[in-house]
Amino acid sequence: MSSSPTNLPLGNVRRLGLLGGTFDPIHRGHLALAEYAWYHVPLDQVWFIPAFLPPHKLKRPAAPAEIRWEMTCAAVAPFMPRFVAVDLELRRGGFSFTVDTLAEIRARVGAEVELFWIIGRDNVREIPTWYRPEELTALATIVAGGRPGASIPQEVPPWLSTRLILLDGPDVAISSTHVREQVGKGILDADALPEPVRRIIARERLYGHSGGAVS
Repeated sequence: MSSSPTNLPLGNVRRLGLLGGTFDPIHRGHLALAEYAWYHVPLDQVWFIPAFLPPHKLKRPAAPAEIRWEMTCAAVAPFMPRFVAVDLELRRGGFSFTVDTLAEIRARVGAEVELFWIIGRDNVREIPTWYRPEELTALATIVAGGRPGASIPQEVPPWLSTRLILLDGPDVAISSTHVREQVGKGILDADALPEPVRRIIARERLYGHSGGAVS
């Protein structure tokens, strides 16, 4: 793990997007969401932050942290410096609470950089159940993107609604769960997975893949 916020030059970045997730594996849906937010919010840069242990998921990630990190770096490399992989949560270890991550980033980038935490629209209803959610929205604006038909709660608490940007896209339906199921059946879908990620999955025989060459 070689990149972290301590050695990432922000340059002229003043509007910083942050996309956290297990990335087990990272897929084109994640990249599409970051791209859509980058363009429509707009943002100067987006950091991809793999979680060490996501507190809202009962099972541990299927792939080891170092492999999820490698896949994340491989997926975002063609988009640098617009997209950057950041190992902050992997280095910290333990449960990856968003509010702790935001507080650490805020301390490192300074008050002049505006932070935007990017999520899928279907995750808006979960935010009030997150750890110290009101502190989270004091640190960053929440950007919720995804398919326009994805459900969101009819009533959103004021502390959230005033710090929430809803995006009507991207219209991409890919989930890591479905990708893992397909890989277990021997399918490495090029429409869902970037080529370097497919190669890592095959090399490491992740998610039940039998290994072998990737076309």
